[in-house]
Amino acid sequence: MFNTRVIAMKKILVVIAALFVPLNFANSEEMELSQLVADTDYVISLLMQCKKDAEEDEIAEIDMNDYLITCINDELEMSDYQPISVLPKVDDIPINVN
Repeated sequence: MFNTRVIAMKKILVVIAALFVPLNFANSEEMELSQLVADTDYVISLLMQCKKDAEEDEIAEIDMNDYLITCINDELEMSDYQPISVLPKVDDIPINVN
């Protein structure tokens, strides 16, 4: 009798757990969709700051792109923006004209 109760309880727990799996999955999709895409000006400002940081950290040229992508994406993540996979082109960087 004790054995059947334990088996019944296990079945109930499995059913309850199975009910929460879709809820958790739906929530993770909402979280992913809620991230905004950063505008180009913001990404460029992060790029410029990360380049300064790279100079201070004496990053080798061969490692520069990986460093910059990681640096920019760390900042974007802290602000709930979607990460980038490609650095902005040099043509996208505005020239300050005074």
